[in-house]
Amino acid sequence: MRQFTAVVNPTAGGSSGTAGLLPLARLLREAGARLDTVYSRSLEHARELAQDAGARGHVVLAVGGDGMAGCVGGALSGTDTVFGLVPAGRGNDFARALGLPTDAPRLVEILLRGEPRAVDTIEVESAVHARTCVLGSVYAGVDAVANRHA
Repeated sequence: MRQFTAVVNPTAGGSSGTAGLLPLARLLREAGARLDTVYSRSLEHARELAQDAGARGHVVLAVGGDGMAGCVGGALSGTDTVFGLVPAGRGNDFARALGLPTDAPRLVEILLRGEPRAVDTIEVESAVHARTCVLGSVYAGVDAVANRHA
């Protein structure tokens, strides 16, 4: 049975988005999986938590929106760690692009029985961040400024 660590952004979805983790956690545990839950204080802290869980052989779940998905996925890029998403943010564009369900029973089925698949990451360098790995989308120009304000 898979061992999971959920790296949670406690403010995802305006702080109510992480409520979706509770039914998911219950279903995982009922199926015999172990789930550890850790809460990040910042994106840097989330990276550290993800890398630590991955080093212990856990499937690392990013619980939040696109920011948390990119942060955790980027932290695990280039490793053999299995990365999962629990869409709990406002947009969840990356999870939607992957076709992930938002309801707990179907998501648990994927987490427990689904075959991992590779996704591409891009390493970018910007004035704001020295180097970072990106999942899904890269914004430049007006889109970048609008995204920063959003």
